[in-house]
Amino acid sequence: MTTPTKPPLSKNHREARAARMALTQALFQIHATQASAESVKEEFLMHRLGEREDYPDAPNVALFSTVFETITRDYESLASQIQELLPEESSLDKHEPVLQAILKAGAAELLTPHPFAPAPVVISEYVHLTIHFCGKKQGAFVNGILDALARKLNKPLSKA
Repeated sequence: MTTPTKPPLSKNHREARAARMALTQALFQIHATQASAESVKEEFLMHRLGEREDYPDAPNVALFSTVFETITRDYESLASQIQELLPEESSLDKHEPVLQAILKAGAAELLTPHPFAPAPVVISEYVHLTIHFCGKKQGAFVNGILDALARKLNKPLSKA
């Protein structure tokens, strides 16, 4: 019996996935180095997104820039909204930095006024990143938090 194969991702999807990975890496870098958001954004736009072999596909720069702007504009609000959705005994800053970065990037994309993708796609993409970096258990955790945020924001969660 053969396992069905998934169709290959479109170029646009691969570029959006690369932008989401870059967003996560940029947020992680801000946390790790205490660099300013503006200097990290500039570094990514000038050097990391186009000139290096960090990503299998060129990241969607518009997606990266738009969501990054939401992150920098609403940083405290993002952390607060995520914190409200965590279990009572949990704190966002107690989670590993890469998980914090994924949650903040995913929340920011859900909060972006003109989304690049519907909420189910955004959630799925950040769950994919979480599984890649942190494992399946954390992927389920991110799924629950981003799903709850999408519901709170009244984002449609069905594909229809």
